[in-house]
Amino acid sequence: MRRTVLIALMVLALSVGVCAASAVSVERAVRGAEGLLQQSVQAARLGDEARAGQAAQALYAMWLERERVLELLTSHDALSEIRGGIEDALLCLERGEALEFARAMAGVRVGLERLRMAEAVRLMNLF
Repeated sequence: MRRTVLIALMVLALSVGVCAASAVSVERAVRGAEGLLQQSVQAARLGDEARAGQAAQALYAMWLERERVLELLTSHDALSEIRGGIEDALLCLERGEALEFARAMAGVRVGLERLRMAEAVRLMNLF
C-alpha cells in the first residue's frame, strides 16, 4: 500500500512539474506577444502605420519562432488561430484598413488569453 501511494504521489508531482513548466513557457510567449501587439495597436491608433507595421511584423516573426516549441505544449488549432489572426492584421494594415486591423488584433488578443487560460496550472490540466 505504501509503495502504491508513493508512486501515485511521484506521478502527481511529475504531472504538476510538467504542467507548471508548460504554463511558464506559454506565459512567456503570450506575454511577449501581448507586448508587441499592444505596441502595434497603439501605433496604429496614433496613425503611425509604419511603426504599427514594424511591431506587427515583429509579432509575427516572434510567434513563428515560438510556435515550434509551443506545438509540443498546447493545441495546434489555438496556435494556428493566433497566427492566422496576425496574418489577417498584417494584410489589413497593408491595405490601410485601420478598423479591420483593430478587429483582427482584438481577435489575436482573445486567442492569446484563451491559450493562457488553457495552459494555466489547474487540476483539470493534470488529467
